[in-house]
Amino acid sequence: LDELVQAIGEIGLITGEPIAARHLTARIQAKRRAVAARVAGTNIVTVFVDDGDLSTISTHSLLGDLIREARGRSVAGASPEQGPFPAQRLRRLNPDVYVGTASSGLTLKGLRARPKTRSLRAIRNGRFAVLPSVSPEATLVDLALGCPVERQTHLLEIEYGVEIGLGVDGDVVGI
Repeated sequence: LDELVQAIGEIGLITGEPIAARHLTARIQAKRRAVAARVAGTNIVTVFVDDGDLSTISTHSLLGDLIREARGRSVAGASPEQGPFPAQRLRRLNPDVYVGTASSGLTLKGLRARPKTRSLRAIRNGRFAVLPSVSPEATLVDLALGCPVERQTHLLEIEYGVEIGLGVDGDVVGI
């Protein structure tokens, strides 16, 4: 996230919009501080991000940063292998929260019907969210083209405009 904030400032300079970039980065930093205050002192919650067919993301990504800042920890680790995450390993790690990207097409109903995921604690407890697919590159392109990016940089924002935290009293909660 720090790199994203810096890049937004640099793109603002390149595109002749430094003030707009400063306003956007100030809003992002304010949101980060608000989320940090909201989840301070809560337990870290284990998370699995499914980008489709059990393919997951690196913790060294924008979405990985967002999860970490919301006091989540990816069960897949820092450098998951290409392709599907091993279903047996996922069941053994049994995440508290299951997150699907918007492009994955996942639903809680569908995950409850799949033998590979139905027994997971997160799925049984309904702790599932769909998040927009976010990449730093797409965000920077959006900014360079003058499209709004603030929605993409909100911490764990669900499609319907509800932001979530992953660790308050073991529940997925609004921020």
